[in-house]
Amino acid sequence: MPTAEEDRASRRLARCVAHLLRHAPHHVVAALLDRLDEPVRRYLCRDEWLPAAAVTLLLRHGTDADRHYIARNAHVVGRPLPGLPGPARYAARPGPSPELLAHVGPGPFTTDELTALLRRHGRRPRVPLTLLRMPHELDPGQLLREHARAPLPAGAVEALLLAGGLTRTECLALLDARAGGTYGRHWYRPAVRAVRMGLLTCDELVAHVAPAARTLLLGHLPVTRGLRWTLPEQAEMQSAVHRALRPPLGEDPRLWAALGRAAPPRRRLPRHPARAGRRAGRGHTGGARRRTARPGTGPGRTPPRARDGPRRPGRGLGA
Repeated sequence: MPTAEEDRASRRLARCVAHLLRHAPHHVVAALLDRLDEPVRRYLCRDEWLPAAAVTLLLRHGTDADRHYIARNAHVVGRPLPGLPGPARYAARPGPSPELLAHVGPGPFTTDELTALLRRHGRRPRVPLTLLRMPHELDPGQLLREHARAPLPAGAVEALLLAGGLTRTECLALLDARAGGTYGRHWYRPAVRAVRMGLLTCDELVAHVAPAARTLLLGHLPVTRGLRWTLPEQAEMQSAVHRALRPPLGEDPRLWAALGRAAPPRRRLPRHPARAGRRAGRGHTGGARRRTARPGTGPGRTPPRARDGPRRPGRGLGA
């Protein structure tokens, strides 16, 4: 039986580990979790600053005791655990409304019909979740080919992550929306949901979300109502993006400022992001060359206002 002093030491150590893991890559998180003793691990699972990566890895590789204590943590949201929102909650939703049945029919739906319905009603996940509970045949390969040709709406992708019965590899393919023309209002929800349901860590999200400009925006979502990052999740997402970009960009603020313009629009943020650094560097130097090549501003030219001499003060109405 641990003494009170040992119990307080375990609690303090768990709090320090929780803050440390917010800014650590997930392989470091996994290695550190394996080295914690049982009391510290128990307090870590119940800590209010428990990072999303630690929750995901504990759900994947942890024990039943870890899942039990995480389920009792009031600050862990959206994970598939007893008492928390997950697939069981969405499976218990009421059946289709009479209006929806009159509009789409009772089914069963083929893959083409289901894809068309998901495109038509996929702005928010409520109707797609109901459609996935109706009789249907879903060919994941055909669905992913249609998604690669023209990405499904964000609500449909979120519903497929939650209740589509897809494998982890197929869920990762749904986060690739590089063929889409516009983002839409709720473009971020599938990425946030993938972390919330324990599918991905933030480092894995950086490696799989496309296009890269979306990955850069995920660390800076505005604080509004609805499905958004919690404060620990947002700090962890920002750290994951910085870890991917710091090796090529270093501490040069000009490259960081040019990154938003030079991010490859149709690629993922590279795992070894030398390409992003080169693109950012070319964007910066190219802009510098264009600025110095403007007529009238080169080293051998005098600006027109300087050639004309000082301006005279304008005459007033009474002059």
